[in-house]
Amino acid sequence: MYLIFVYSCASTQATNVAHDISVNINISDLIVGEKINIKGKFSNSEIQSGYALSVLTAKALKGTDYDFILMPRIETSGSTVTLMGRPARLK
Repeated sequence: MYLIFVYSCASTQATNVAHDISVNINISDLIVGEKINIKGKFSNSEIQSGYALSVLTAKALKGTDYDFILMPRIETSGSTVTLMGRPARLK
């Protein structure tokens, strides 16, 4: 996440900017947790926009020492979405 402070006489407007970041790491650089399965109910638009993945990832990582989910996979059944993967963090 980037935090930018802008000092100006004019008003500023925040925009959401997506950046593609590529990092090469080895499995020996990671601490990997047990497989997770977490479910939630979402609308089709929430699933298509990626909102469901974001919410389920946040729920899965809340209260843990892990930072991300390796190879997250989503399965949908009606309005129920299941996120599967392994939580991980860098050593």
